[in-house]
Amino acid sequence: MAIDRGHGIATSAVLADSYDLDALIADTQAAKVAAELAKTNAETSETNAATSATNAATSATNAATSETNIAGAETNCANSATAAALSETNAAASETAAGTSETNAATSATNASASQTAAALSESNASASETAAASSASSASTSASTATTQATSASTSASNAASSASAASASESAAATSATSASGSATTATTQANAASTSATAAASSATTASNSATTATTKASEASTSATNAATSETNAATSATNAATSETNAATSAANAAASEAATADKLPLAGGTMTGDLNLGDNVKAQFGAGSDLQIYHDGSNSYIRDLGTGNLVIGATNFKLMDATTNEYYMEAIANGQVLLYHDNAVKLATTATGIDVTGRAVVDSSNCVTVVDNDGSFDMNGGNNFKCTPTGAITLTFTNITNGQSGFILLVNSGQTVSAHANTKVDANLLATISVASTYLLGYFSDGTNVYITNSAAYV
Repeated sequence: MAIDRGHGIATSAVLADSYDLDALIADTQAAKVAAELAKTNAETSETNAATSATNAATSATNAATSETNIAGAETNCANSATAAALSETNAAASETAAGTSETNAATSATNASASQTAAALSESNASASETAAASSASSASTSASTATTQATSASTSASNAASSASAASASESAAATSATSASGSATTATTQANAASTSATAAASSATTASNSATTATTKASEASTSATNAATSETNAATSATNAATSETNAATSAANAAASEAATADKLPLAGGTMTGDLNLGDNVKAQFGAGSDLQIYHDGSNSYIRDLGTGNLVIGATNFKLMDATTNEYYMEAIANGQVLLYHDNAVKLATTATGIDVTGRAVVDSSNCVTVVDNDGSFDMNGGNNFKCTPTGAITLTFTNITNGQSGFILLVNSGQTVSAHANTKVDANLLATISVASTYLLGYFSDGTNVYITNSAAYV
């Protein structure tokens, strides 16, 4: 519509166009505000997308931390296995090795505790990453929806602005200016709409990225869960190692105790190869000290008496330079034998019989048991000194007094019952000639004799009628 400025007359159509222009201006301003809002939302979406990217990076960092913790858990598991192996090796050793096993078990327990803590931290980080990624995805989706709505509003505003521009083009030059301005606003709105659309696309890309981050975070959470499981297994293995180490320590302590007991039990025993004793050898009653392959020599006490028994072949030989047989107090002698010298027999610690180079010396009186004094009957006048000391002779014819096996120092008697037989003497029988005549007369005579080892000397002790 045109305005007649010369006449100053305005028609109702002009007023209507004026109202349409105001509406256009208002719509244009609204479009401008909507475009600015869309721009702001796009910037917000961009910021949210950046935040999502940051969160995704944080998720990746957390996932890397989880991987590091997993590696730490694996290292701790390896340390636990090494400690368990070391504990087992140390258990086979002595008491010092048992102490090392205890230290390794403590180290394994500490590593297991650290592994458990790291696994728990990894699981917590993964859960936080998953939550953050889910939040980022939700925010990105919301931003994308908002940007799409703003883009739709901007497009609608642009359409309205285009319609307003078409309606205003019919107006006069003043309206043309407004139309031009409105067209500029429409162009600006279209530009903002394109920017908003671009922002929506970027927000959708951010949403996709955030979704990928969420997926990655979920994967890392799964890996962290696996790490937690492995850490729990490591903890179980470490606990088993600790138990095995404790068992090893107990076994080592038992072995040490047994070794100490064995050492204590054998400390005062002689080795089989022999050794030196510093104490007494105590054998109970009827416990024999046996010598020889066939227990040939036995020494023992039966509770009542003491015995030295030689049961084997050969002789019981007691060798000594000087041999002394004494009482239990070693104060009195029973017998004494001296090498290359005399043998002494004692009575109440006093020597009664001593051997000499020529015979024996008797201190006191020597009593001969009559049961051992045998009279040898020899009627031919020949007397064997090995047969005895005392003889009886009853000749039936002439006899010659003769001695055989003459023994030095031997003495005795001859009971001669002569009926009148002639008696003579051998050359080594020394007798007085008058004695021979006397004993040739019938009678009973008791003759005494003594030998010096060469000759035998006879005397007439008595004659009986």
